[in-house]
Amino acid sequence: MHSGSWTFAFGAWTLMTIAMMTPTALPVMISLRELLASTSRRPWWSFLGGYLAVWIGFAVVATGAQVVLIRTEIVRHDGSGASYVFSAVVLMAAGAYQFSALKHRCVTQCVAPMTFFLRFWRDGTQGGARMGLRHGVSCLGCCWALMSLAFVGGLANVWFMVLCAAVMAVEKLPSIGRFVTAPLGVALVTAGLIVVVAGASTSDAPSPHHHQSLAPISGTNLWHQSLAPISRTKGNA
Repeated sequence: MHSGSWTFAFGAWTLMTIAMMTPTALPVMISLRELLASTSRRPWWSFLGGYLAVWIGFAVVATGAQVVLIRTEIVRHDGSGASYVFSAVVLMAAGAYQFSALKHRCVTQCVAPMTFFLRFWRDGTQGGARMGLRHGVSCLGCCWALMSLAFVGGLANVWFMVLCAAVMAVEKLPSIGRFVTAPLGVALVTAGLIVVVAGASTSDAPSPHHHQSLAPISGTNLWHQSLAPISRTKGNA
């Protein structure tokens, strides 16, 4: 599996994005279908097209980033981080973003589909596309940081996809979502610190084969360590 190929990486990012975002997009798509029950369905399809356009654009950017990171040997060919420093930075940045005003604003728009349509409704096919673009941007604002964790766990890591999709779906549930965002941020920052401490301690340990001793601290191995606090957060939600 060679994730350094632009075509392969783009296909993988697109499939992962669709798989992870479908559960969170269903409520708004169902709500729009109900609103258009007695009229043309064209706005529904244009809304879907606008929504997908945002995430395909994200896949293009993520693919370009992955190809560059692989060529500079910061990320492995399976998409997992090859540097514990890089993995820690991504984890802690994703955790810190959970507390940002932008994250809060985007989540607020995503958890209440009817409120979104009341505020941003536009008639017609073009109106549907504009609403789809706007909602796609809101969802991107909610989830891009969590999606970037693919650079730590690996693009081909099925368990990562399942875990992140579940977390993002729970985060958008109106009744409990607000209780997940902050604890998840704490868990991610903690995971980043675990990666730093484990990586630094392993790097400093004397070894006659120093380069070989660095292998366990880079990428997927430390990712498995960092999943523990995230899984506990999800279980407590």
